[in-house]
Amino acid sequence: MTPLLEQHEKTTGQAAATVIADSKYGTADNFAAGQRQGLQTHMADTALLLEQARNRHPETVRLFGEKDFTYDEETDTYLCPAGERLRRRTRPEGETIRKYAGRKSICGPCPLRAQCMTGQTGRIVASDVTFTW
Repeated sequence: MTPLLEQHEKTTGQAAATVIADSKYGTADNFAAGQRQGLQTHMADTALLLEQARNRHPETVRLFGEKDFTYDEETDTYLCPAGERLRRRTRPEGETIRKYAGRKSICGPCPLRAQCMTGQTGRIVASDVTFTW
């Protein structure tokens, strides 16, 4: 989100006062960055949206949460419930959350796929981030 804000300021000559974004940007990292910059943030909380969907439709939304994946510090990977490793992806410039992804060739035919993901690519898990306010 920070690179987009910088681009906005460069293009318009004005700093943003408010950020409105969809759930793709609704991460703890972006909320914290916005607060540090004194911005009003109106972003959908990704984790909250998934939890609300699970509560509304428990029979259809039974996806594994990030707590179901185990971080292995020695290999800097996450172990999924099926025993496969999710490896760290490279980060776009300005993004501070680490993301770990499973390969499509592994996740696609996985017997636990319906409980893990709805997309067509491999599962992605964001690393835990601790913020002090």
